[in-house]
Amino acid sequence: FDRLKPPDSSLSLACLWWKALSGNDPQSPVYDNNLAYDLLPRGSRIVVGKKLRRFYPRLHHANVEIRTAFLDRAVTRISESVRSEGNETKVRLICLGGGYDVRSIKFREQGIVDKCIELDLPQVVEAKSNILQSKRFRRRRPWLTNDLLPEFHAVDLNNIDRVEEILQSLLTTDSGVNAREQKWHTIFLFEGVMIYLNEGVPRALLEITSEVLKTEAPNNSGGSLCFADRLENIPGGDIVIGREELARNGWDITEWQPKPGLARHMGCAKPLTNIANKAS
Repeated sequence: FDRLKPPDSSLSLACLWWKALSGNDPQSPVYDNNLAYDLLPRGSRIVVGKKLRRFYPRLHHANVEIRTAFLDRAVTRISESVRSEGNETKVRLICLGGGYDVRSIKFREQGIVDKCIELDLPQVVEAKSNILQSKRFRRRRPWLTNDLLPEFHAVDLNNIDRVEEILQSLLTTDSGVNAREQKWHTIFLFEGVMIYLNEGVPRALLEITSEVLKTEAPNNSGGSLCFADRLENIPGGDIVIGREELARNGWDITEWQPKPGLARHMGCAKPLTNIANKAS
């Protein structure tokens, strides 16, 4: 009955409903001022509205709330750290597998980052773009201008060669006024997407993201990694194994917070400063 219903109502769409439960709650650390709720269809969205929200047991949506809170805090902290250096470096967030998450818009509305980019499957990108550009959504959030929306790139993350091409282009292509003089700190973010990728792809994506940061581009000013996902070759939550695995892919863990659930590995990392320090 919803004309904006995506052709593939996959798990990522279910996550939008789970996030709306927490996003509607002013007491939640991930309260989003009804942003996720505003993406939902008229009528049926009442089931996750303020009056019914309290009747839901804290199961799936509470687990998603944990990782959302962690990532929101991590990105905010990195952005504040970059800006505190006083060198006018801007912060861009690149979400690999953004799904129907609203983090990009929330961060732009709150001024936490200066630009958001999302990579996901073509059908997801098309469906999410249709929702964000719909009269229904714009009527609910009339202050939301196009510059606050994420920049989309349609790609299957299993196609690592194409992903690398896109990331290289994003970090080397100048855009906007005085682009060559503007420095950018890039935050790569993974949330609950590696679980569904082909074997070997999650590790390859970690390596690609660390490698593209070494690109000799005039406006490239380093980067960071934030994740709440299931990393490969780390069966549990052991930080020693996690540190070794991330180092093999060019990253140095700065925070490690494992949790229950499939997307059990939560953490942050910075690029290894010396390639010789990468684990073999």
